[in-house]
Amino acid sequence: MLLLADIEGSSECHDRAGARLLSRAWAQACLGLTDDVAAVARRLLEEGTSPLTIYDFHRTGFNLLPERLPAGTRLFLRQGYRLGPLPGLGRLPPGTASLVMLGMHAASGTPGFLAHTLTSRFREIRFRGHLLTEAELFAGAAGTRGLAPRFFSGCEEACRQAAATIPGLVTFPVPKPLTALEPTTPPGETAPTAASTEAPTDAPTAATAVQPLAAPLFATPTGMPAAPMHAQTTFPPVASRSSTAPVTADLARWRATLAEAVIDSLRRWPPPPPFIVEGSCSAEVVFGSSREAARHAAPWGFPRRGAVVTITGNDFLAFYWNLVRLAYFTPLAFAARRLSLRLGALVGRLTLDWVRRQALPDERLHRVGL
Repeated sequence: MLLLADIEGSSECHDRAGARLLSRAWAQACLGLTDDVAAVARRLLEEGTSPLTIYDFHRTGFNLLPERLPAGTRLFLRQGYRLGPLPGLGRLPPGTASLVMLGMHAASGTPGFLAHTLTSRFREIRFRGHLLTEAELFAGAAGTRGLAPRFFSGCEEACRQAAATIPGLVTFPVPKPLTALEPTTPPGETAPTAASTEAPTDAPTAATAVQPLAAPLFATPTGMPAAPMHAQTTFPPVASRSSTAPVTADLARWRATLAEAVIDSLRRWPPPPPFIVEGSCSAEVVFGSSREAARHAAPWGFPRRGAVVTITGNDFLAFYWNLVRLAYFTPLAFAARRLSLRLGALVGRLTLDWVRRQALPDERLHRVGL
């Protein structure tokens, strides 16, 4: 079992500050995310899941507090990012068959809670007639290794998008305030259409413009029993947490419901197939301005027209790696990515120790490098 944990769709990330490194709200959100993951992990281990590998997948990759997760030889926590072959994930543990995604968010260019895809610099990623989500990227990468995506939690918009694009996925909406949709074309600029770019043939055109996703929030595979209507599960806003302010009964009950929903998704039969993105891939990545697009695309030689950069790949993983290059690296930094990832991990360990001091002031857990 592979469990990916992000923070925007977790129980105690309530606003943008909750996802921002070194804010007090982020410290609270880290504690909440850890407790969400711990509740699910504990239930999976009770059911005999083995091994369970958890990937910390927000910002630096250091948001989960290991000492608050269940102990045991069948649980493995991976923090920080790996070189490959799968972007960020590296090599998956042998025998991994299922993918669970917790605390996720909606795609760039949509009105979800803290919506973005890879980076907020990307205003939209137009892919095969819709806006690309991180759920598709993660599930598609895992699908190349035979993993079936089973469960997804995040805001209602994120769940709607994931269910519309990934067959058989069980979704669990987490109540969040949805943001107004921002315009993707900067003032004074005209966003080029796919027809005016030198994009490959499967890029959106005027005739195949990006359409809003129109699928039910709860996508149920044909012939399978309907999922519980988890959207009706709500919980009140949580006050600032400390070691002297225990988790409320309502939030603890919500986490138990989340954990049972994950177990229910794994009991469905037959299981969904791996999510496979066939053929060569192409997408239009929209930046906030032509200047910003040029700054990121030119070093790589990616085709650009105005604020829109075209990213391609002969297969899905090649396409995903090119998106990662555009989002996070210069060619020099990518060539030295092993060093870059090590430095990032060092920063992550230091900031996670800061979280301990902020969120758990009365507990002696200030150990760098856990």
